[in-house]
Amino acid sequence: MKYAKLSNDELFASMAELVALVGEEVHFLTGVGLFQRGVSVAKRSSTIKVVGEVISVSHDPGEINESLRGQCFSVYPDVIMGKDKDRFRTLYEEVMKGVRTSRSCGKLDLIMTDGVLLAGVREEERDSRSLVDHSRKPYSQSGTMDPYTSRLMVNLARPKGTVLDPFVGLGSILIEAKWLGHNCLGVDVDSKMLEKAKLNLEFFGYQCGLVQGSAVNLPATGKFTVVTDPLREIQ
Repeated sequence: MKYAKLSNDELFASMAELVALVGEEVHFLTGVGLFQRGVSVAKRSSTIKVVGEVISVSHDPGEINESLRGQCFSVYPDVIMGKDKDRFRTLYEEVMKGVRTSRSCGKLDLIMTDGVLLAGVREEERDSRSLVDHSRKPYSQSGTMDPYTSRLMVNLARPKGTVLDPFVGLGSILIEAKWLGHNCLGVDVDSKMLEKAKLNLEFFGYQCGLVQGSAVNLPATGKFTVVTDPLREIQ
C-alpha cells in the first residue's frame, strides 16, 4: 500500500489531485491518502508533498515498533492535527525503541492523524525546484497564474490528447503541460501575448504550438483537453 502526504494549505485540492494522478480509489485520513497503484505521483504533483510505501498503520505504538525495530532510518515525524502533539511525544519514544537513526539511512515518515500512527518509507517527493524555476519566466504580469495552480489544473484535467489553452496569455499552463510530458497548443487573439508566451516557453527549452485566433472559433482540430484560466477573460 502507498501513502501520500497532502498539502494542509490546499487540502481538498490536494485530495482531488491525488485521485486524478492515481486514477483509482483512494482512502483518505486527515492529511494523508492511501492507495494501491504504484505510479509516479509526488514528482508530478503541485500539492502532494511525498509518497512512499506503508510499513504499518496502527493505533498501537508497540505494533509500529515491531515493524521498525532493528532497522535504521532518517525519521521525519509529522503530527497532522495540533491537538495530538503532546500525545505524539510519548508515543514517539515507544515507537522508536531499538530503532537506529541516521541521516545516511532511508527516509521514514512517521505520521499521526485521526488517532492512528502511520510509518512508511519515503519513495518520492514533489519536484518543488521545477515549480520555483517556472515562476522565474522572463515575462509575467499581475494576475498571471502561478506554476503551482497551473500544474494543479493540468493534473486535475487528466489530459487525453493535446492540452489546449484557448486563452494562453503568457503560457503558464502550457509550461506545466509540457513539463508533465503532454503535447500542447495555445490560442490567443493578442499577437503580443503569443510572442511573450513563445519566449517564456523557449526560456525553459519547451515548444508548444501557438496560434493567433479566437476561442469561439478555434483554428485547430483534433482531440484536445482544454485547460485554461477562467478568470483571464473576466479581468
